[in-house]
Amino acid sequence: MPCMPTITLTHPSAGPGSTPLALELPGTLLWTDEHAWQAVLMATQYSTTGALHIDEWVKQAGRPMTLQGAQDRAWLDRGDLETLRAWSNQAGIVLSANHRGTVYAAKLDNTAGPAVTAEPLSELLQGPSRYTVRNEAGAIVLDVDVDYFNPQPTDPFAVTVRILIL
Repeated sequence: MPCMPTITLTHPSAGPGSTPLALELPGTLLWTDEHAWQAVLMATQYSTTGALHIDEWVKQAGRPMTLQGAQDRAWLDRGDLETLRAWSNQAGIVLSANHRGTVYAAKLDNTAGPAVTAEPLSELLQGPSRYTVRNEAGAIVLDVDVDYFNPQPTDPFAVTVRILIL
């Protein structure tokens, strides 16, 4: 199976000495609203003579990018999850988002709730705290002990990250 490219979010000043800091997200996050956005808006109105008037304009920014993981793919560990959540709580920060080789100026989108949400991998539980994941061929992809009651930076979560492209 080919390696999926990662999605990179870069904060302009979160690194040492206020340098840029890049965070790699799994390339298997799905851009669920990629084809649900229209750049051209149109409004119609009839005049008093019955003629149709059409007004069109192009949106300048604000395309949504919802990156969604699931119980069986695209996990983010707790440490990276906490970094993303901290970034989403910083006002005025413009990130660089590299998705499939295209770089966008972006903001984490808190307009309809938290920009970053996550859930533990409860559907994959193989015992009190054992997660074993196999690929289509039956080979083990992940076999770890996770205790969400004793949080560790490497604990995996299924994530959703909501971004606005500027």
